[in-house]
Amino acid sequence: MLTRSALACLSLLASASISQASGAPDAARIIAQGAAQVQAGQGVQAYRALSPHVSWLAGNPGFDRVFGQAALAADQPSQAAFAFERCLAVSPRDGLCRLGMLRAHVMLTEVQAARNEIEIISHSAPPPEVQAILDEYMRVLTGKESAGQDTRLNAYIQAGVGYDSNPNTAMSQGSLALPALGNLVFRMSPDGRPQETGFNLTQFNIRYSTPLNAHWRLLAEGTATGNQYWSAHSYDAAIVDGALGLMRTEGSHRLTVKAQGQHYNLGGHGYRDMASLLGQYAYAVTDRAEVNGFAHVTQMRYPKYSLNDATRYAGGVSWSQALGNGRAIYYASAYGGREVGVHSNAPATVDYDFSGLRGGGMMLLSPRTQAEAGVGVEWRNYGGKEVLFGKARRDTQYDAYVNLSHALNRKLSIRPEYRYINSRSNIELRDYQRHIFSVSLRYELF
Repeated sequence: MLTRSALACLSLLASASISQASGAPDAARIIAQGAAQVQAGQGVQAYRALSPHVSWLAGNPGFDRVFGQAALAADQPSQAAFAFERCLAVSPRDGLCRLGMLRAHVMLTEVQAARNEIEIISHSAPPPEVQAILDEYMRVLTGKESAGQDTRLNAYIQAGVGYDSNPNTAMSQGSLALPALGNLVFRMSPDGRPQETGFNLTQFNIRYSTPLNAHWRLLAEGTATGNQYWSAHSYDAAIVDGALGLMRTEGSHRLTVKAQGQHYNLGGHGYRDMASLLGQYAYAVTDRAEVNGFAHVTQMRYPKYSLNDATRYAGGVSWSQALGNGRAIYYASAYGGREVGVHSNAPATVDYDFSGLRGGGMMLLSPRTQAEAGVGVEWRNYGGKEVLFGKARRDTQYDAYVNLSHALNRKLSIRPEYRYINSRSNIELRDYQRHIFSVSLRYELF
């Protein structure tokens, strides 16, 4: 906990910075009154008085600065963090907001984020009284880490609704000519046409990591996902994923090894089980750029369709780059591999080679809103010939997505998303398009 002298120093800084407040006369009066209350030790009263004005004064650095200090005094670190984030988005060199952000991180036990703020402030050669505050915070953080605070446990639940134009990945044409039958034309049954429908989605995710020593960290993650379609229940899906691994960090190098598993239930029945091993190496070229390489081997088993059992081998490289003071990140990747049937009597069409390219990125549009988008293309060349079509299958699949995440508060966010898939094939039956819209709420449990 900070000493009284440190808190007094923060109050003096708040008073000194009020002259920088901008806006209409009413705004200046509201900010001045709030600052006076904070300086007089009436932070709770200031927080209550300032809260009704957030909707129209948020984004004014002077208001956010004072409101953040009031929120800290009122034991509302989440609201304080939002206020200081808004302040720093407009005035990244604002020392008071930076100090306030540091204190909010400490109150929220966000140890690494607090250390990052200390490092930023220290680089600006702060005056002795501010350095004393930083030293005191560092002692607090050291105590938290020694008590095991560097162990990270995060979990969220997410629920929403959406629309899927083609959950059964059916071709859009109503009829199909089969070369093996003299190009006789068959009309597609209702089950063979796109079955557009709404759906409910739910997800639970939990992640845990803890240091084993100075270089090694244990990683564990589990996810349960459910999709329930309103009028196509045979495509209802329940998926459970789990992963356990180790990560080693040495300077600019990072090595991760994970064992992963998945159970996929489709239409109320077990459809597929997967077990895989992932190896990943990353090198930080600079503090804003990273190159990454990975290798992945996966065993896939289909309880009801055992002839489709296969082993998948994949590998690839990627590059990621941070832009705009870390407010945006983009990436590009290339990958390839092969999927091979495991049974000697499996049809040759089970085997295929694949390669692909992906690109995308994310951007912080505001302290509360993040946008993410990506595009990709994958080429697949299958072995053997499709009996009914007399030729080997060749697919090209394009996909794209865009989503937004807007934080309603530090725990709850709303997440609209759109996905598009377009599969082009020389086998007409494999041609399809799919549009998926959804909007969900995510609540961070811890």
